[in-house]
Amino acid sequence: MNPELYDTLMERLFAVGAHDVFLTPIIMKKSRPAVMVSVLCDVENKKAIEEVLLLNSSTFGLRSYNVAKSMLRRENVK
Repeated sequence: MNPELYDTLMERLFAVGAHDVFLTPIIMKKSRPAVMVSVLCDVENKKAIEEVLLLNSSTFGLRSYNVAKSMLRRENVK
């Protein structure tokens, strides 16, 4: 995929409800360079996210899995 298209892909993913999108450079078999696109989203947005990825990137397959999140409570103190 042409790297110039990553920004457009990310914008479209955020437009359909992605919470975060990140790109990771990886080396595939036979030492071929690639970029893995990861998207964090709610289950309700999964189909829309998949559609954007399939129509706006060079991928022909997706992997998905559920992720649990734990976080500390935040508060603002002056």
